[in-house]
Amino acid sequence: MATERWRRIEEVFHAAAALSGEERAAFLQEACDGDPSLRQEVERVVSDTEPERPSAVVMRIPQFSAKLKKQLAGDLDNIVLNPSDSYARRDLSDCYERLGKFHATESAGPRLPTSKKVERWGLARRWYQKSFTIWNEWTKWGTSNIYVAKWRDHAARALAECDAALGYFGHH
Repeated sequence: MATERWRRIEEVFHAAAALSGEERAAFLQEACDGDPSLRQEVERVVSDTEPERPSAVVMRIPQFSAKLKKQLAGDLDNIVLNPSDSYARRDLSDCYERLGKFHATESAGPRLPTSKKVERWGLARRWYQKSFTIWNEWTKWGTSNIYVAKWRDHAARALAECDAALGYFGHH
């Protein structure tokens, strides 16, 4: 791609990324008037930098049952589980861990501005913290085993990685 073309895409991208919804659409219509390929490229770059809704990530994880997917498609922050339902707790923790991994991986995008990288690492940390909390509570209930300890430690290491990344960007 020619340097001048890339500069134009980058210029329009940075302005569009700061907008949302209808404002972004109207801006792109004006900024890309007469150049549909520019608009298409800018929209692709913008979509590459936006975090995906957690429920959309969950729906793509094949091993979760339809019942769990239905429950997780709602409010992932306010799911209440029966402490004795170890399978549901394990699956939910796995879901949180996968969401954390998804956002941590997405933060490595080469075209992402620093603010988006920080946002992604923050989201990764949030989900890893939820996973860690489930495993930690499991330990407190006295039902811990080597499997629980392993995954609690894994979540703790992921949290430390997020903290290190956020520290690197000066946001933690």
